[in-house]
Amino acid sequence: MSMRGFLIALSGLVGVLLLNQPFFSLLFLLLLFVIVIRSKNKSLILILCVIILLFSFRTFLSEQLYETNFTGEERSLEGKIIDIPFIDGNFVTFQVKVDSHESIKVNVRLKTETEKMMYQQLKPGFTCSFVGTLDKPYDRGNPGNFDYKQYLEQQGVYWILTLERMEHCTAKSVTILDRIKQYRQKGLEMIDARFPEGTVGVVQSLLFGERNALDNEILDAYQTLGLIHVLVVSGLHVGVVLAILYWILLRLGFVRERVHLLLLFFLPLYVILTGAAPSVMRAAIMAAAVIIGFILRKKLHPLESISYAFLLLLFYKPNFLYHVGFQLSFLISFGLIVSSTLITTYFHSTWTRIVAVSAIAELISIPIIMYYFHHLAILSILVNVMFVPLFSIVVLPLSFFSFFMTIVAESLAKPFTIFLEFLISFIHKTLLMMDSFSFSSLVLGQTNVFVIFLYFLAIFYLFIQLERQRKLTWHTMKYVIPFLLLLFVHVSYPYVNPYGKVTVINVGQGDSILIELPYRKAVYLIDTGGTLLFGGEEDWQQRTNQFDVGKDVVMPVLKAEGIRKVDKLILTHGDEDHIGGASAIMNEVKVNEIVYGKSENFDDNEKQLLQEAYEKNIAISFVHEGISWQKGSYSFHILGPVGHEQSKNDR
Repeated sequence: MSMRGFLIALSGLVGVLLLNQPFFSLLFLLLLFVIVIRSKNKSLILILCVIILLFSFRTFLSEQLYETNFTGEERSLEGKIIDIPFIDGNFVTFQVKVDSHESIKVNVRLKTETEKMMYQQLKPGFTCSFVGTLDKPYDRGNPGNFDYKQYLEQQGVYWILTLERMEHCTAKSVTILDRIKQYRQKGLEMIDARFPEGTVGVVQSLLFGERNALDNEILDAYQTLGLIHVLVVSGLHVGVVLAILYWILLRLGFVRERVHLLLLFFLPLYVILTGAAPSVMRAAIMAAAVIIGFILRKKLHPLESISYAFLLLLFYKPNFLYHVGFQLSFLISFGLIVSSTLITTYFHSTWTRIVAVSAIAELISIPIIMYYFHHLAILSILVNVMFVPLFSIVVLPLSFFSFFMTIVAESLAKPFTIFLEFLISFIHKTLLMMDSFSFSSLVLGQTNVFVIFLYFLAIFYLFIQLERQRKLTWHTMKYVIPFLLLLFVHVSYPYVNPYGKVTVINVGQGDSILIELPYRKAVYLIDTGGTLLFGGEEDWQQRTNQFDVGKDVVMPVLKAEGIRKVDKLILTHGDEDHIGGASAIMNEVKVNEIVYGKSENFDDNEKQLLQEAYEKNIAISFVHEGISWQKGSYSFHILGPVGHEQSKNDR
């Protein structure tokens, strides 16, 4: 019975891919055909064809719907705020629905603290008039950089309004959905105001699916080490919440049948309260299927429930298919479901099963992580075994308990929030330490779709062979060889590639040029760009996570190129828009040598940068006109400075 749901889900996938990804649509259609023929269930063929046509038509309608009605010349708009305004220092952003299907992104640069206080009063559901300038979202300017334009277009957003003024805000058309979002906003504000600072980001993530308050360095550690999923509201969170509610309602005297109905009513509210990400929507639909099974006294196979959840979400929004969270959530859940027999057969203790689940989840997610984030988390299994049980058994339940205790009696909640702060601080210090290890992750560079397909084949082959074994022995490790060979070729490719490459990185004002010699004989980075700051900022203007050109623009390019080491970081002179990103580069990637223009005088910023390089044991070479070096058949010559220039720009 479970195969029927899977085949229908596969048909929906084929239908969504048919218009824009014909190659992959054909690939999955071939897989569908093979499974149907092998299962000898030819009566399904007509149903599957109808599903393919239905989802193809739904995708077509969705693309027709997501077309802008604006020209860019408009200056004055009216619309409803549909998400919680995000305020960080002197910057505010939120999304506004301007007609039945189109939304715009609104960005505001605040001028005064009073203006900031006014924007803090905005809530989802408010209808306002906006005056400003419409601009298209920027394209991804460099390899590896986040494609913000594509991200917004997948949400039906084609314009960004740089706001000049806002007026006439009313709550005249607030819906029930808006009210639920407002409760979510109040919950986030309460956590921000009443919880210890070190716990805010994690508690907001676990309870409401909001990660904006997390420090970027901490968030990067979760991401790099493969632990980011614990901060994404998904099956674990839904399971814990439903278990707590189930227990409370039974203790209050409700009969089981009434409890099941109340839980079904609660699930969509919980989805909205936690931000309605694909992962929580998937978990909620699967949980609802289980509850309905209890009500009807009919057991539904998990493969059936995940298949129908996949179908429902794709039909609701076909663009979900290109959402990395959607892909990871369904792939990992599907992999664990079909591997459940393998886990229960070969692993009997709790800890070995935790290791097995972590290993399977890691293996399944590897190709997706490679494709989007260009790295392989080496320590992922270890980190997951260490921290997933801690989050599941302690951090998540304690966060819920502390939140509700804070509502009831804040003073009674203090001991629990203090312990939570200690626990989260310990976790974060450990993660940052592990992330600092050079072997914590392996940067692989941008991986094309064909190679990703080969990785999936190697992983699929491994699982098939493991399923066929009577027991697991060291001899079964031979089935990992295709995956390891592919990884070896992947890592080695730059060192056998006979072509060099020069990339002029778009860093805005300033320069940054990446030079890669053939066979990866050397990697040189000339300047790093930087952010120019004009004058000091008041406390209310300062952002939680400052933009850094080195970390946010240059490093993604290095990762996309698979660069793990920079042989020479060549800094032409000390202006901020040339060396401002250098510190981040030195922190993120191994730098063998800094080549710096000779001078009689260095300003404070230059001295600080050179001191940092010295403390990191990076060789520093001060160069001037006439110096050169040879790398293979390639020569590099310094044309300036002479060494006594008065201005940095003259070096």
